[in-house]
Amino acid sequence: MNHPKPIANDWIAYVGPIDFPEGGAATRRVLGMSQSLRDAGYRVTVVSGYLSANRAEGESVAVEPGIESVQVNERSAEHLPKWLRFARYFTMGRRSRSWFEQQSEWPKAIIIYSGYSPYLLSFTRWAKKRGIKIIFDAVEWYAAESWLGFITSPYLMNTEFAMRYLIPKTDGVICISRALQDYYDGKKVPTVRVPPTLSILPKSTTETLGPFDSDNVALVKGDGPIRLVYAGTPGKKDRLDKIATAVKQLNSQQISDGLDKRQPALELHVVGMNEVEFINYMGQSPESGVWDQQTLTTAGLVCHGQIPHADVTKLLEQAHYTIFIREINRVSTFGFPTKYVESVAFGCPVITNITSDLGQFHHAKTSIVIPSTEVADIEGSLMHAMSLSESQYYAQREQAYLLASKYFDVAHYAKPLKQFIQRLS
Repeated sequence: MNHPKPIANDWIAYVGPIDFPEGGAATRRVLGMSQSLRDAGYRVTVVSGYLSANRAEGESVAVEPGIESVQVNERSAEHLPKWLRFARYFTMGRRSRSWFEQQSEWPKAIIIYSGYSPYLLSFTRWAKKRGIKIIFDAVEWYAAESWLGFITSPYLMNTEFAMRYLIPKTDGVICISRALQDYYDGKKVPTVRVPPTLSILPKSTTETLGPFDSDNVALVKGDGPIRLVYAGTPGKKDRLDKIATAVKQLNSQQISDGLDKRQPALELHVVGMNEVEFINYMGQSPESGVWDQQTLTTAGLVCHGQIPHADVTKLLEQAHYTIFIREINRVSTFGFPTKYVESVAFGCPVITNITSDLGQFHHAKTSIVIPSTEVADIEGSLMHAMSLSESQYYAQREQAYLLASKYFDVAHYAKPLKQFIQRLS
C-alpha cells in the first residue's frame, strides 16, 4: 500500500525515453522547456529513459541551476531479438514511475515527452490517483506513406493511438505548432503553444552580426564560395537530395560558363552523414543522377559525418546560410523545424520553404523563401543568395538574430507556461 505523500507545488518533472542531457533535437527541446519552467519558478527534474555508461541508475545530477537529470534504464531490451524487444517496449515508463515512488514527495506535474502509448498508459491513471497533473509535450505527428505502411508499423500504430485517444485524456498539452494546438483545442484539452526554444544570450551587434573573422569567408561576390549548412538526418522528411542536386547544377553551370574554374560558387556542408552514407542516400533519389567521390568534390559538397553538437554550432557560426526543404504533408505541418531556430539564434539566415508556422517568421527580411520544392525553385533561391550585396546580407543576418531573440528565447515562455500549469490546478 502506498503511503500518502505531499505534492511539491514548486517541482515539475519531464519524463521520456530520450538521452538527456546529451542527445539531439529531443534533448534540446526538453532543455529549452526546462529552462523556461525554471525561469517560471519551478525546479525541474528530467527523468531520462536512457542510461549512459558512466551514470548510476536513479542518480541525480545537476545540469544547471534549477535543473537536474536522472537516468533510468527504460531501454534495457535493446539487445534482445526484435519480437521480444517489441514486447518489452510496451512496459517502458515503469522504471521511471518506480523512481517517483521512491521520492519523499510528488511533483506538481509530470510532462511526458515522446514515449507515446507506453508512457501514457503507465503514467496517466497512476498520476490521477496521486493528484499529479499529466501533460504531454506534442512536437510531431508522423504518418505512413500508405495504409500498408501504417498497418505494418507498430511504432506508427502506437503513436496514432496515443495522438488520437490517449493524449486527449491528459490534463493538458504543450504544442509545438498551431496545427497541433488547433487539433487539441478541438478535443477540449487545455493547451499552450511553445515553438522550439533556446537560451539566447543578448550580444552586441558587433559581436553577433559583424563580418566573419579572418578564418571565414565574407559574403562578397568573387571572394569565395557561399557556405551552406545542412545538419540532421534527412530520412523521408527533408529533401536534401534536391538541395544537393541544385547546388551541383549551379556549380557545374558556373564552371561551364568559365566564370571561375578554381572553386565552386556554393559550398554545401552536410552534417550527419559521411561521404559513403551520403552517396548511398543520393543513390536512392530518382532525381539526383549518379554521385561518386569525384561528384562530391566538383559539386562543392563537404560531408562531416556525425559530430558533437558543439562542432555543429561552430559550423553555423561560420556559415552564410542554413538550408533545408520539406514537402508539405502532415509531418511538416504538425512539427516545427528545430534547425530553423538554431540557425537564426546565431544570426545565420535560413533558405527553406514555408511549412508549419514558418510563415509567421520566414520572409525576405530574415531569410530566403523557396517558393516550392522543385529543384528549379531551389536553384533560383540560391542564385538570389549569390546576388546579394554584402550590406544586404548583413541586414538579413541582423534581422535573423533579432527574430530569434523576439520569438524563440526561453525567457519569453516562462510566464505562459506558469499560467498554463496554474490553470490545470
